[in-house]
Amino acid sequence: GGAGKSSETPTIADNLAFVARSPYAGRIALLLIVAAVALTFGDFLFKQTVAANVPQAELGTYFASIYLVLNSVSLLAQIFLVSWLLRRFDLSTALSILPFLLMVGAGAMLAVPGLAAAIAIKSPDGALRYSLHRTATELLFVPLSEGARRRVKAFIDVIGQRGGQALASGIILGLVAIGAPGRWIAVLLGISAALWLGVAIALRRHYLDLFRGRLRRLS
Repeated sequence: GGAGKSSETPTIADNLAFVARSPYAGRIALLLIVAAVALTFGDFLFKQTVAANVPQAELGTYFASIYLVLNSVSLLAQIFLVSWLLRRFDLSTALSILPFLLMVGAGAMLAVPGLAAAIAIKSPDGALRYSLHRTATELLFVPLSEGARRRVKAFIDVIGQRGGQALASGIILGLVAIGAPGRWIAVLLGISAALWLGVAIALRRHYLDLFRGRLRRLS
């Protein structure tokens, strides 16, 4: 009994192979990895800019105030905005909003570096990451079978998002070690957000094709 159960449980390598074989699953994984990279760059830029512009004695109060506002906005977005957006627009549009706003924030940081640009980066992250982005991401798994959904989610939870965060953190450490200017992180944020946006737009056709195919099989 125990051996049979073990053989039925996919390993990380099995899940990786499944994601690599499935174009749709691979695109979901890519979307979430690139999203994790972009969000890590954005979070670092925000904290670095605040630390450079706000007196050390006021940092605790400043961060607490910012996160209180952003969490409140995120709650309001989850209650009032997310369902309306998903009814009014397609899933690809919903997935594109956060990376587009991060691209705008990265552009603001490059054009006029400072607290205002840092807040322009952190605001959409704080307001939309755990509301619109999370809800839209969950909907990407709907066309997958239950077994495929489990495999893709297991891969993303263990490797995908953590891997994206580790990749971005390694790049940041390397840039800090060589004394690179902060604007380099803003450039990388813009590039990763643009890639995230491109993958979100490209997913639309694959999502619809897979969804229609599943509906045909169920009918």
